[in-house]
Amino acid sequence: WSTRADFLQLEVDVRYNVQMRIAGYSNWVVKAGSYVHNNDLTFFDYRHFAGNEFYVSRGAYSDIFMNLPFYQFSTQNDYLEFHWLHNFQGYLLNKVPGIRRLGLALEAKGSYLYHDDIGHYNELSLGIDRIGWGLFRMFRLDFVVSLREGEYSGCRLIFGSQFSFDDLRKEGTRL
Repeated sequence: WSTRADFLQLEVDVRYNVQMRIAGYSNWVVKAGSYVHNNDLTFFDYRHFAGNEFYVSRGAYSDIFMNLPFYQFSTQNDYLEFHWLHNFQGYLLNKVPGIRRLGLALEAKGSYLYHDDIGHYNELSLGIDRIGWGLFRMFRLDFVVSLREGEYSGCRLIFGSQFSFDDLRKEGTRL
């Protein structure tokens, strides 16, 4: 049994954020990679994509797949990953009477993955962020639809949180 690995993986990760004044902000994340040579590669060395198989999620939503099985789409081949997220920061929901007082934010997201083993995989989601009270607006609810090769492959309602102590500092609270 050999414990020696002999491979070279190259990956580029490009991120872009843009503030759209009152219409919110958008984030783009593009990742592309290749195994230049993979003479001795184990499953642990494959490129594993950030997925989620649970109905609860936590963390940064800008560069994860919300409905992707954990290891089913892992690869040792060339790959391309793209994520787009737009947070309306209340721009749309503030127009609905009674909703403005809740301080909710609508968020739209699209994700794309391609490699030779699986072909094209897409996710589209719509979520409501900042659910909670006062400084504790840390919860969210997302509806996610998955497509594989353009065909429907599933949907899910995900409850989540993007809580971090940095968020409390931004709101002006000292810890």
